[in-house]
Amino acid sequence: MYILYFSYRFSQERFDSDNKIFSQIDFLLKNKQNVALYGYGSKLKLINAYLKYNLSEEFPLLIFYGFSAAISLNGILSTLEKFLLEWKKRYGKIELEMEKPSKSARINIIAETLLKIEELDNLFLIIHNIDGKNLMDEQTQQSLGEIAKIDKVFIL
Repeated sequence: MYILYFSYRFSQERFDSDNKIFSQIDFLLKNKQNVALYGYGSKLKLINAYLKYNLSEEFPLLIFYGFSAAISLNGILSTLEKFLLEWKKRYGKIELEMEKPSKSARINIIAETLLKIEELDNLFLIIHNIDGKNLMDEQTQQSLGEIAKIDKVFIL
């Protein structure tokens, strides 16, 4: 994982004149790296602009808001499972075991299933505020790290 420091407030002016950070993110993602942005202030506008200009229709995106009181690791895993079920409905080429095993077993099932889908090159998980209150415990962070290790998954 690469960590990029973001030191200025994002504005449309800044984007128009200097999108160096977008080039850095593109480079890292194309080289199979996950990216974390840190620094003062919200990165929400920056990430949304990046998605709009760089990823909007190329790849499937799942967006999570870590600052939401409703967010949880179970919610993230359930969303990934629902994504895979939708893929199965659309293309019918995968087997997906949907019992509710442990979190690590669920992550393994998700990983194995994603790797079997030849038509899917990349899946982007956009997690705003990955260290939010409901995501900051050690077990959740470790599980997010396991998800980030999946070959076709990228976390921004």
